[in-house]
Amino acid sequence: MFMFNSGSGKYSGPKEIKYLFIDGGYLNKVVESISKRFFDEHSINLDFEKLSSGFSKTFYYDCPPAQTKSETDDAFEERNRKFKSNIQTIKNTRGHHVFLGSTVGNPGRTRQKQIDVKISVDMLLHTIRNNMHEATLIAGDLDFKPLVDALIIEGMFIDIWCAKGQTSQDLTYSADSRKFLNIATLHDSLPPEIQLKYPRPTGFIGPLKTEGYLESKTGKDKEGNIYSLYKGDSNFLILSNTEQENYYHHRFHKNLDFMLKYLEDTEDLFINFD
Repeated sequence: MFMFNSGSGKYSGPKEIKYLFIDGGYLNKVVESISKRFFDEHSINLDFEKLSSGFSKTFYYDCPPAQTKSETDDAFEERNRKFKSNIQTIKNTRGHHVFLGSTVGNPGRTRQKQIDVKISVDMLLHTIRNNMHEATLIAGDLDFKPLVDALIIEGMFIDIWCAKGQTSQDLTYSADSRKFLNIATLHDSLPPEIQLKYPRPTGFIGPLKTEGYLESKTGKDKEGNIYSLYKGDSNFLILSNTEQENYYHHRFHKNLDFMLKYLEDTEDLFINFD
């Protein structure tokens, strides 16, 4: 006869529940900025299943697009169609929930309504009801700081994901922890064709290894550190010293412009090879 043990083996639920809250308008601006800088494209749809990996639920908030003054009706309809398609994709992703606000105003002078309030209400309710142990907010508006302060006081652990330089530091550092959104942290969530065309730079630290490469020029960063640029058959190599004698930092990529922008955005490393 089967016996159920209700003692130490009793189910006590998940050990930790994490919810992700996304200000869609803000995230779209971050992705558009990355796309323009690295890919010369304006519309890239993220893989939200990958972006939300590790979260029990994801709540996405956005508003329908508004027509701009210079935009034709056909162009606006196409942009609106893409918006609806992306929203439906998010809705179809397991554990994802979409809430849409409204866009008001005249072309060229529009604003979103209901989004900030809806995010604030939802985060507060989930906190008060003890539905989650940790909350992550993707947003950059300073208006969210009172919300973060209130959640911190309630004992909720708050993580902010935002773009460096595009977010108020008062908001960023009011949270318990933070992650900066950039080409590196969003790379896994980019469309597969973009990842294949623009892979991350590779590299290692170790003894000098330049076989198959010819040195082409040298450059400096803002602190005056020296970098050497090497050209191979299909790759570029950026070489720099490390604190360990006879050990060098090797960085490789097939696209030099992409690698330099990548280093600027992810390491604040500005190398001038002019």
